[in-house]
Amino acid sequence: MFEKYGLQVPKTYDELMNAAKTIHEQTNGEIAGITLRGEQGIQNVYVWSTFLWGFGGQWLNEQGKSDIASPEAVKALEFYRELLTKYGPTGVANFGWQENRLLFQQGKAAMTIDATVNGAFNEDPKESSIVGNVGYAPVPTQTDQPKGGASTLTVHGIFLSKDSKYKEAAWLFMSWATSKEQQVKSMSIDPNAGVTSLSAMKEQVFIDKFGAFKDAMLEAIENGNTDYLPQIAQANEMINNTGVAISKALTGHTPPAEALKEANDLNNRLLEAN
Repeated sequence: MFEKYGLQVPKTYDELMNAAKTIHEQTNGEIAGITLRGEQGIQNVYVWSTFLWGFGGQWLNEQGKSDIASPEAVKALEFYRELLTKYGPTGVANFGWQENRLLFQQGKAAMTIDATVNGAFNEDPKESSIVGNVGYAPVPTQTDQPKGGASTLTVHGIFLSKDSKYKEAAWLFMSWATSKEQQVKSMSIDPNAGVTSLSAMKEQVFIDKFGAFKDAMLEAIENGNTDYLPQIAQANEMINNTGVAISKALTGHTPPAEALKEANDLNNRLLEAN
């Protein structure tokens, strides 16, 4: 579709909006210009954070207070709402990871920004109807140098409790589960982007699973932001408050600036209480 309509890969959010608009209009709305997550909570927050950082925003300011009511954050939510309400799929306010992934794999949306594992699903002929027809690139940004970077290094992890009675056994399991051999085996069974071993990434199974997605994935990891989501004890509550704000904005219930101010106030009261 990008070739058909003479579009370049977006490097800025303005270019992203234009590409989504062009494809939506050229297909008479039969194909969404873009699909993203709208479902309240970690689902919409996870993807919206790309726009928060890409517009120059951040979760916490230098004083350790919530900073999601900043002009940059408001601009990110205004953009997110406009992009999805004008050129996104019907019902996008209820889209989580699964709905977003499936719509794109079915060829019903021209673009998506989502989790790394989606690349493996896109290139899996058992899962996807768009194998070989997808290009991959780093996420766009609106500022030349976002504060922390707009790509995430937020990951699912394995943790060892300090209160465990079986620390050695737990450590041995963790070491086994994250070894190169087991990571290679896991990729052979199912699409798996939870690969931490660089040597595993050099194996043929990794190349086969990720195909064209591999290079963009490695570039995103190289430039990933470890503070993409708040890295504090109150993170879950902050994410929930912010997810409500995003949901209110997407459904038209509350203007973005007002919704984010409500969430920001809640987040700061939460931080003060702790």
